[in-house]
Amino acid sequence: MLPASRATRLRTAVFAAVAGLLAALVAAPSRAQASYLLSLEGPPVTVRYAPGALDRADHVQRRFALLAAELGRRSWRRQLLVVELLAAEDWSRAALPPPFGLPAITAAGALALPAWGTAETVALWHRLLGGRLPSVPGTPMRGSPEEAASLAAADLAGELAASRLLLAAEGISGDRPWVDDLLASALAVSALQRHEKARWPEIRLLFESLARPLDAALAERLRGAPLVGAAERIAAETGDPPARHLLKLARKSGGRLESATLLERYPWLAAFRGGPVAEETVIIDRP
Repeated sequence: MLPASRATRLRTAVFAAVAGLLAALVAAPSRAQASYLLSLEGPPVTVRYAPGALDRADHVQRRFALLAAELGRRSWRRQLLVVELLAAEDWSRAALPPPFGLPAITAAGALALPAWGTAETVALWHRLLGGRLPSVPGTPMRGSPEEAASLAAADLAGELAASRLLLAAEGISGDRPWVDDLLASALAVSALQRHEKARWPEIRLLFESLARPLDAALAERLRGAPLVGAAERIAAETGDPPARHLLKLARKSGGRLESATLLERYPWLAAFRGGPVAEETVIIDRP
C-alpha cells in the first residue's frame, strides 16, 4: 500500500493529467494522435511524461530529488531540473540523437529519458553492458522484467547527465571539462551510495561498463562514467560523500573548482584510468 502522502500526490496528479489531456484534445482535435506530455510539478524537479507513464514519472521525480539533495540545500523554492519521459516516436519527433534509451538533453535543456522500456532499449543495454542488465525488485507495473531493467539502466546513466544539469543550475563548474565530469560523477556517487547502498557493487559494475563505450558518440552521452571510480576513491580517502567534499572546495572559490587544486590534493587523478583526465577525454578504448 502506498503511504498516504504519496497516494494523495498520485491521485492529484492523475486528476490533473486527465483534465489536461481532455483539454488538449478538445482544443486541438487534429493533434489527438500526437504525444501530449503531462506534468508532475516540482520544485526542485519537474517531470513531463507521456500519458500512461505516471508511476514512472513519480519514481523518476523522487530519484532526482534525492540527487538534488546532495547539493547540500535543505529546501528548494526554485526549479533545478526538468525531466521529459518520452515514447520512441516523441524522441524522433524532438530530433533527439539515437539510440532511444540513452539519456539525452533536449533543445530546451531538459533531460530526456525513455517513458517505458521496449525491445530497442533492451537490445541497447544488453549491448552496452555485455548482457548484464540491472536487477529490478518486484513486478513491473508495465512491460517485461527485461524492459524494466533497461529503464533502470537508463536512469542510472541519467544520474550523470542530471548531475551536470543540477550543478549548472546551482552555479557550480570546473575550469576544465574533466573537472565538470568529476563533479557530476561525485554528485551521482554520493546519492547512489547513500540511497542504494545495498546495490552499490552492482551499480559500480554498470558504470565500469559504461566507462568503456563502444564509440565516441556514446562516450559523449555517457560523460562522467570513467570518473565514477575516482569519485569513489575520493570518498574513501576523505571519509565524506565525494559531492560534499568537492562542493566545499568549489564554493570556497566562488563556485568554480580548479583543476590545479584537485591535482595538488589528488595527484593520482592525472593518470586515473589510463589518463582520461590528463588527455581531456572520456573515451577509453576497449582491449
